[in-house]
Amino acid sequence: MDAVTPTIRPEDAVRHARETLAWTGQAGAAWSIVLEARVAEPLFRDGVRDRLAAAARAAPHLGPPPPVEAVAEAALPRVRGAFADTPYADGGPTVRAAVCAGDPAAVVLAAHHGALDGLGLVALLGEVLGAPVRSSVRGDHAGPREGWRPRAVASRLREALLAPPARVLPARRDRAARGDRLVAATGPAVQGGTAALVAAAVRGVRAWNAHRGAATRRPVVAVGVSRRGGANPTLAHDATWLRLRLDGAADEDAVTAVLRRTTPERVGRGPVLAPPVAAAARLVAEQLGSTLLVSNLGVLDGPGQLRSVAFFPKQYGRSPVALGAATVAGTATLTLRVRTRDFGPDDAERLLAGIAAELQADAPPAPSEPAAQLPTA
Repeated sequence: MDAVTPTIRPEDAVRHARETLAWTGQAGAAWSIVLEARVAEPLFRDGVRDRLAAAARAAPHLGPPPPVEAVAEAALPRVRGAFADTPYADGGPTVRAAVCAGDPAAVVLAAHHGALDGLGLVALLGEVLGAPVRSSVRGDHAGPREGWRPRAVASRLREALLAPPARVLPARRDRAARGDRLVAATGPAVQGGTAALVAAAVRGVRAWNAHRGAATRRPVVAVGVSRRGGANPTLAHDATWLRLRLDGAADEDAVTAVLRRTTPERVGRGPVLAPPVAAAARLVAEQLGSTLLVSNLGVLDGPGQLRSVAFFPKQYGRSPVALGAATVAGTATLTLRVRTRDFGPDDAERLLAGIAAELQADAPPAPSEPAAQLPTA
């Protein structure tokens, strides 16, 4: 088991994962990240169940072995939604799995974000397929240079109250709707790495908001960065965050410069806040987040049957909107995760299409080697 993952009892796994994200003020949220992989060879429920059971024995922080559901192709959207929205039950597993005998076959995996980060889900996919899946991402091996110090907490609260990040304007307001909407699209491999994704996302959001008659002031993009690289991903949560303030130009060079000078912030158990501060944090929890999250799993290399990977990260905050990316065999899968109350199916697809168009419009010539990618949290 990875050294950064504490040894805990399986029956305490969900509680521990929930406490890891309590600093957000939304510890009761599902906090479920989702990955769907397409493979050329059949996947059998019993084999997947046995491999996940072995992974759970090796990594007790995953909790008890999860059940594995066999579903039809038509049921995959329902499964993705349920995996994304359903809270994890105390005493149960922190991971979920379902298989589909389609053509190509599919496996859907999910995990509580307090137990696994994006690279942790990649490692879990390798366990399911019986062979490692690797990523081109590089880790932030220096680790966070700023933790949850009282000064950092006070700064974030002040920002939330006085100068909150820009929002992605909702397309509708359906307060009765619950859960998240997950959409995906495929296209050419992402050239330019995470900086290009962030730049395209900001331009896409600005165009989306402008179409609705609003400027996008103070855009802040969250980028998750693991402290380990993708060459040998492990079943762990070892993430830091970069919060990129992008008030000026949103081109790849400008974003790269901001990435280089931004200080990582630790993701994990924050300080025990005084009751008044904790109450204030809960009240402004959604203001504490960013305009959107961009999470890039990079270029994935796995067993020959791996055909594509769609990754749906989790965001909270002003919008909330999360953009995911993963590339397999020269094809990128971009995903968008938004609140159902704010976006209908067509709305989410239009926003994703706008971001994808910005990404392709600004794509440089393909390099001879894949660009290094920042790992996702």
